[in-house]
Amino acid sequence: MNQFRKKHFMKTRNAIKVLGLLAMMSIGWTPVSSGKSKLPDPDGKSADLSKPVQVFILMGQSNMLGFGKIKGGEGSLEQAVKEKGLYPYLIDEAGNWTERKDVRNVRVMGSGGPGQTRVFNNEWMTIKGNIGPEMGIGHHVGHALEAPVMILKSCIGNRGLGWDLLPPGSESFEHTDAKGVTWVHPGYKGSPERWEKGSEPKKIGWYAGLQYDGDVARAKEVLADLNTYYPDARGYEVAGFCWWQGDRDSRNEALSSRYEKNLVQLIKQLRKDFKAPNAKFVTASLGQTKKGAVDGGGTILDAMLAVDGDSGKYPEFKGNVATVYAHPLSKGSDSGSHYGGNAETYMNIGDAMGEAMVGLLKNRSTVVASEATKRTQDPEKAKNVPAVSLIEIDEPGFESDGSWKFGRTGLGVNGFFGASHANYINAGLIDPLPNRGVFFAYNNGPKHDLYQVLPTALGADTIYTLKVVAIHPSFVGSFPGGELRLGYVPDTDDGTGGDGVANDSYGEFLLKPSAVNNPTPVNGDEVDDGFQAWTWTFTTGANPAGLGQKLRVEILGGGGVQSLFDNVQLEVAAAKMDQRK
Repeated sequence: MNQFRKKHFMKTRNAIKVLGLLAMMSIGWTPVSSGKSKLPDPDGKSADLSKPVQVFILMGQSNMLGFGKIKGGEGSLEQAVKEKGLYPYLIDEAGNWTERKDVRNVRVMGSGGPGQTRVFNNEWMTIKGNIGPEMGIGHHVGHALEAPVMILKSCIGNRGLGWDLLPPGSESFEHTDAKGVTWVHPGYKGSPERWEKGSEPKKIGWYAGLQYDGDVARAKEVLADLNTYYPDARGYEVAGFCWWQGDRDSRNEALSSRYEKNLVQLIKQLRKDFKAPNAKFVTASLGQTKKGAVDGGGTILDAMLAVDGDSGKYPEFKGNVATVYAHPLSKGSDSGSHYGGNAETYMNIGDAMGEAMVGLLKNRSTVVASEATKRTQDPEKAKNVPAVSLIEIDEPGFESDGSWKFGRTGLGVNGFFGASHANYINAGLIDPLPNRGVFFAYNNGPKHDLYQVLPTALGADTIYTLKVVAIHPSFVGSFPGGELRLGYVPDTDDGTGGDGVANDSYGEFLLKPSAVNNPTPVNGDEVDDGFQAWTWTFTTGANPAGLGQKLRVEILGGGGVQSLFDNVQLEVAAAKMDQRK
């Protein structure tokens, strides 16, 4: 600690206590940030690149973009750090801005739908230009995780959740204004923004959710070209979403009244669109809004507090959604004025969102590093220790959105089941193994076997262990053997296999398994109950065919019988030196 930091430590101790008291008065997660974070300076070391990049996607409107000023006296970051001694992890002993070599800071932006992408940031995390909450978020998750981290921001200003950012699946609704006029507001992809009930809507060149579609597509563009944005990365996992928005909706009674419903749908849809059912979600309220406010901002604050997993209103969000009550952290002004450009507001709220995200991630022990292990691990010894990360690749129940598809047909699983399959549902096979999805295949030919393309890319010197539980639908008799396959989807392939059907190269570009385990009963050798564990292992060399291309998982049943599959998982680990090809 340099002399400047020592000088200001005692001065800020009381401020920490006061803010801590304010934070504890809130519902849900309200981390405290007074600027005196306990984070150490970044150590300048790279992350463990044998692990998939942990991606945190930041979305919202202009305040998520960032208007915190770096220079300019009062309210600037330079004043906060170099005069007040706040956020000490941002400067080194020489007073220069620190740089994290384990966190990439990426920002893309575009107006409207997919395309027109502009890249504003693509560098290691350091102070550059105006700041938003990404600095606090990035430093906290970067410090907590031993895996590489990407902060990926995709948003633009002046967009409403109830209109521009409306997620797919959102329905239209009616709202009567103060004058007694009833207006119809569109669901996803509807247009215009509203029309009087009983009149004919006239479409405009914009639809509900257009900006959502664009922001999601631009984030996916980055992930599809991962090594451009995180050099030498071995795949990725979307680990979390951070959402700071609400200003535009707060000014519209109809939109603010629907904010809670839309926010719930947003959380679910983002997880679905990025194939990240376990991704954590952190939202922050508008800084100017106090609890008890009865205006539009108060309605939005109430909505955000309701989705916090600790509120109990949405049990499925317990332990994976947190809300930051931002009012005690704001240094004045309001969201419409970008908080006067006060850098402390952006840093405080970013710190709090980062702390909240880390708190949620602690439930996911496979990616959270022990600080003792992280700081003392011998790099040479680590080369021969396969650090395992887990990718859970199935989705809940029979209601798959088409991520799982059928062999050569390429048809999504959703909608396949008819009345003849009701017996499987009635038999309780929706989820025979707790908290996991279950999938079905005829297995009477390749067009009905299952496959799914993953967002994770094929890596070098990597061990992939593919696991699944197979379930005989009758629960009696021996289970016919099947096969698990792992492949990749090449950029140059049209994905049709020459048959003209879009099937993502099913049955082609396959990895050769290095180990095949015979199916074993899940509940013991003496229990022939139709539950079997299948495990296939694949090991890549230094420069495998398909390096950097998306992985594809295939599940083939056996014996031409109808089959169920549950608990599909892919373990990823760096190969030991003696295992590498």
